Amino acid sequence: MKHARKNHASMQKIFAEKSGFMLRLWQGLIAGGEEMDGLQAVIFSLNDRICGADASQVREIIKYKDVANTPKQPKFAEGFINLRGNAVPVINLNKRFGLGNSVNAKKAKVIITDVDGKQIGFAVNDVLEITKFDGNDVEPPPKAVCNPDNAFLKLIAKRGEKLVSILDLEKILTDREIKRLDDIINSTL
Repeated sequence: MKHARKNHASMQKIFAEKSGFMLRLWQGLIAGGEEMDGLQAVIFSLNDRICGADASQVREIIKYKDVANTPKQPKFAEGFINLRGNAVPVINLNKRFGLGNSVNAKKAKVIITDVDGKQIGFAVNDVLEITKFDGNDVEPPPKAVCNPDNAFLKLIAKRGEKLVSILDLEKILTDREIKRLDDIINSTL
């Protein structure tokens, strides 16, 4: 609970200072994210696209800064950050999904998550809000677009006339890519 309060305060400060959005639904976020009657999601921008992630997968959101490059890192990796003494790889989701390279350092955020017990950071252009979608506004992606190359597409959420792709942060990287990042951390840092 102490860790949840610390993350809560950290995320609240980021949103209050940088995004200007009122924070909502924190009790549900701390309680676990997905509920029977809907989904709580962190909504973010990737160049000209709006995506989201299940809030229960988000450990914390930090400002994009002090990213160190290392030799032989994957093309979609920005580098590594020091997060409270731990080397955390930062993946540029724009590069990962072939959406270009740009991450505006003034607004960019890093979404920290745990993948197989390892911390991974995902760089996004900006975190826009944390919101709740009602159960009838969330559905699985159409079978026609489901394939092994986009297994990270978890849900489609509807916000009025707009659709938001909800990503499964644990499936963005393959096991092989995670191992490669681990090897770089162990050999370089």
